[in-house]
Amino acid sequence: MIHQTSKLYALFKRYVKFTHRLFYKKIYVSGLENIPVGDPVIFGPNHQNALMDPLAVLLTTPLQPVFLARADIFKSSINRPVLRFLKILPVYRVRDGIKSLRNNDSTFNESIGVLEAKKQLALFPEARHHGQNFLLPLKKGIPRIALMAEEKHNFNLNLKIVPVGIHYSNYFGFKADIWVNYGKPIMVDELKTSYGENPQQTHIILRDKIAEGIKPLILNIEDTERYSETELLLNLEETVQNKKHTRDYLRSAQTFIRNLTDLNSEKKDSLLSEAHSLLEKLRSLSLCPSDLSVSNKPKFLTYLELILGLPLCIAGYLPTKLFTVPPWFLYRNLKDRQFESSYKYMFMLLGAPVSYALFAFVISPLILSSDIRISILVFFALFFIGSYTLRYLNLLKVTWRYFLISRKITVLKEDINNLKSQLKISLSERQE
Repeated sequence: MIHQTSKLYALFKRYVKFTHRLFYKKIYVSGLENIPVGDPVIFGPNHQNALMDPLAVLLTTPLQPVFLARADIFKSSINRPVLRFLKILPVYRVRDGIKSLRNNDSTFNESIGVLEAKKQLALFPEARHHGQNFLLPLKKGIPRIALMAEEKHNFNLNLKIVPVGIHYSNYFGFKADIWVNYGKPIMVDELKTSYGENPQQTHIILRDKIAEGIKPLILNIEDTERYSETELLLNLEETVQNKKHTRDYLRSAQTFIRNLTDLNSEKKDSLLSEAHSLLEKLRSLSLCPSDLSVSNKPKFLTYLELILGLPLCIAGYLPTKLFTVPPWFLYRNLKDRQFESSYKYMFMLLGAPVSYALFAFVISPLILSSDIRISILVFFALFFIGSYTLRYLNLLKVTWRYFLISRKITVLKEDINNLKSQLKISLSERQE
């Protein structure tokens, strides 16, 4: 059965977790204590970054949850057994054809079987991914499965829904940071009376509870009409930017968004209007709001690392480029850019062992030694050298980006400083 613990799956998961840690710079996890032990659980994460989101949940717990995913990836007869091994079940949507919706009965029955075995399910309540920091309206997938399961057992299943918040410092590049936050569990059995009186309304109540559970765990910019302007102000706020690449960054960014939201409408509108004006000027220079955080001059230690780390980068450059160049040809024409990091990661997951084995067992003996022990040592060392190479190239890219945009930013220095000052005054007056 799909929910049974698999030793082969556990072994594969270890390798995936290892490469996932190399792919990202830092992974900050909080709230693991909120995951119930010995009870059935449904994880409900927000969805912003395609394949990387389920990996963020899977690889930050020791569990083997069963995921529900869109049915179109199951069309290939080759994919189906692989997806089954990966503990993924299909969910059919209207776009898959009206007749196909009846196939969901089988999926939902199997999902309930997972919960009856006191195992874990995971599905994304937004039902689609998007690359911005706000929560889309939730669908009723989780409430439907949860209430069906509890109704079947007269609300004695003790099912819990754990909201999950995922945040990325960068959706697309290597060596980004991730925050994965597990929220307080929602007790489904508390809705027994409500469900008996009005099942449809209870679905809505539970859906809204899940939304309210996720929102405190993510960066949620609810003013979607002025999203870019709000993002620009966030990149100007020095308290937040000083905590970038630290565990406290997300909490600091959340506090800033709350404070900005709580400003009186006149001050907030004034700030966002000025931000819009600056945004137009940035766009005219082919810049974006995130470039404001790149415009800070690199520190001395950055230059020192670029000098001292160069030999190590040279050693890992060719083996690493073998699996980082191919996805570039694929994702440059992607209709949905949110799959970019998924392509990059999959090529690293599958391509790194091949590339490193080629260099360790074919090229290394010609350069270093024919001793097989040396080749094995080189093979494993290349994983860490390759990880550092990705870090180094990312650092080089950011530093080079600074020099490319610093002159452009100088033209807007007065506008930026005025908006920073206005922002600081408005927030300080609110606190008083």
